Amino acid sequence: MTHPEHLDSTVETIRKTPFQATSPINALPPEILSIIFFLAYPKNQIPQRAPFEVLLSHVSKYWRNVAQGTASLWTTITIRSPHSLGWLPVYLERAGKFTSFDLTIDVYRWDKLTRKSKRMRQRFAQEVADNILPVFGRVEKLTILCYQEVTVDAFQSHIKNVSADRLRVFEVRFDPSRDDGHEGHALFTKGAPNLRYLKTTFADCLPPPSALRNLTTMYLNLGPLGNSLTYPAFVDILKATRSVRYLTIAHAMPSFITSWPVHLAAPDFTLPNLECLRLLENGYMAAKFLLSVSAPNLESLWLHCSLDNFGFFFDAPQMQPTTTASTNTAQPAKFARLRYFTAFNDIMYSAVKFATVFPNITHLHLPFANFYHSNQLQAALIFHWPLLRTIVLTLVRETKWTRLTGALEIALPARRQDNHPVDTILVDKDYRLKLDTLVPRIDTFVDIVDLTETNYKEPWWSKDDEAGFF
Repeated sequence: MTHPEHLDSTVETIRKTPFQATSPINALPPEILSIIFFLAYPKNQIPQRAPFEVLLSHVSKYWRNVAQGTASLWTTITIRSPHSLGWLPVYLERAGKFTSFDLTIDVYRWDKLTRKSKRMRQRFAQEVADNILPVFGRVEKLTILCYQEVTVDAFQSHIKNVSADRLRVFEVRFDPSRDDGHEGHALFTKGAPNLRYLKTTFADCLPPPSALRNLTTMYLNLGPLGNSLTYPAFVDILKATRSVRYLTIAHAMPSFITSWPVHLAAPDFTLPNLECLRLLENGYMAAKFLLSVSAPNLESLWLHCSLDNFGFFFDAPQMQPTTTASTNTAQPAKFARLRYFTAFNDIMYSAVKFATVFPNITHLHLPFANFYHSNQLQAALIFHWPLLRTIVLTLVRETKWTRLTGALEIALPARRQDNHPVDTILVDKDYRLKLDTLVPRIDTFVDIVDLTETNYKEPWWSKDDEAGFF
């Protein structure tokens, strides 16, 4: 056991030891140390702790000089409260006068935990604007995260008539339960020619069409808009995004969905470059959207919604497949390149119907699937989806396992006998043991593999989403 007097002696010895200029902390040349700092920079920082770059600058005088001279350490600027504004000029100075930077206005905690008047929020937004607008042309990524909608409006009001020449990523979010109403207006009206990623809750607060034409990824939440959005206006937005490859449509007000026409015979508009589509929350909206859109290059479809209202979708004339006489195989009437299909919850009840309209699926992903109707999945696997090679099971429920395993015990050998084998089942690691236990001989018909970030090449799953996937 170390006695206190011994500790005091050790501390005194360290205090009297002269500084060694050749100590390991100072051994590396500044250009190497700068690269190490850059590579060690964390992807996500903990809000309540000092930023990584600030900690580096307090290790030693040498590290401080190197850190302050490494511009890339200071190009991610986060504002969390009025107190953060004091750091803003420091970061801008250390980043350099011409360097692009990312700006995150994350005031969710500040906005939620204390009571503030609308005037106080507007004053805070004005202070941020006074510091940022003179250098806004250098912003490459802008994220606005608030608790209340009125706070989002306060910040967005300052970026209406600005030029965002370098802006690539724009994301804005707030708590939907705090919908206080707002007035729509255009953003970046003086141009945002390099905008590639847009994630917003306001379809009535968008850049002009000229700024949407180069988008490759768009996440549009239609929930908080009330009755302000019409179907023609929505289609105009989608047509403007002529380069979009990844599209997510979430939520929708009942009045908007009801006013949406049903295009049974033929689609109404085309998204020529769309490869991946996610439709969230409202099944009626999802069914109407799939009928209205033509997407000849669509490869991946996610349906995270109820499928109860899909009857008219399955029966629509434009969705009826044709049969090739020479091969006696079904050919889809629409979405001919669709290979990856992800459907949540009650997909199994409609598995045969989906297999009929989407016959060329090669990868079937079933997150949180309801196994009660596994007999429908069994029929789809035996009589449809001849190209299916991979089944993915994630977020698996604890109930009705025997229904699923019973279906697999019948369907997998039948497919192998017909020369259409399912090669792989990818599963969450926690559930692989359960599958091995319930179907001990399943590995004689299919490879059971733990799902990882690299062995499932579905575009959404493997996409490096710049501003956050969900």
